[in-house]
Amino acid sequence: MRQKCGAVTGSFMILGLVYGNTDPKDMETKLEAYRKVRELNQQVEQIYGTSNCFELLKKHTSEVEVEERKHHKIICRSVVRDTVGILYDMLSSGQD
Repeated sequence: MRQKCGAVTGSFMILGLVYGNTDPKDMETKLEAYRKVRELNQQVEQIYGTSNCFELLKKHTSEVEVEERKHHKIICRSVVRDTVGILYDMLSSGQD
């Protein structure tokens, strides 16, 4: 759909599993998980200027490269690598 980058979305899901609430009334935990999601998104946007797939492709590839499916090697691998690194740092920092 070329909206939010899949690597970023997947990282959001992991943050939700690790830090999310299990009690719908536990707003404090929920809001803290939201804070972590925003933090990850901001870090990705600091590196790439956006976390939107369409904008990433437009900024880093040509239409021909996307048509020929070359964008995965050009930009997607880098975004996945960097996003996973950010996620790893967040998870291993011990901040609960």
